[in-house]
Amino acid sequence: MTRIAVFGVLVLAAVGRAPADDKKDVPKELAPFQGTWKVVKAEVNGKVADKDPADVRFVFEGTRLTVRDGRRDEVAELAPGDGKADPAQLLLTPKGEKKEAIGMIYKFDKDGRLTMCFVKGEKTPPKEFKSTADGKETLFVLEKVKE
Repeated sequence: MTRIAVFGVLVLAAVGRAPADDKKDVPKELAPFQGTWKVVKAEVNGKVADKDPADVRFVFEGTRLTVRDGRRDEVAELAPGDGKADPAQLLLTPKGEKKEAIGMIYKFDKDGRLTMCFVKGEKTPPKEFKSTADGKETLFVLEKVKE
């Protein structure tokens, strides 16, 4: 049974723990991300996760991303990727343990949803918004939480 805990293997394990840093100026590319987002869809290993991922939250504050799964918080720093790339790119740099940056692509849909896709352990982002059966590429669709 695929559980959203696989998320821990893919993103949470790729993102180390760290204490909160002071808020920094937000690059214009990161402004639309700011706030708390809930997961409305997760695709892992090429399939839609069979456990409801709604309790997972992505919290964007400045250049920091905190992923909350109800058990722990994992933190990464965000940096704009290639500004001319299509689809748009970001780099996630895990805090804490020495881990490499992770390349990610993203898009904001007309309905306000945010779709993100990344390749586990790879700095080079994926080319398409899809999850792969080998478990390397993972896709998330997020919806902003009303505050």
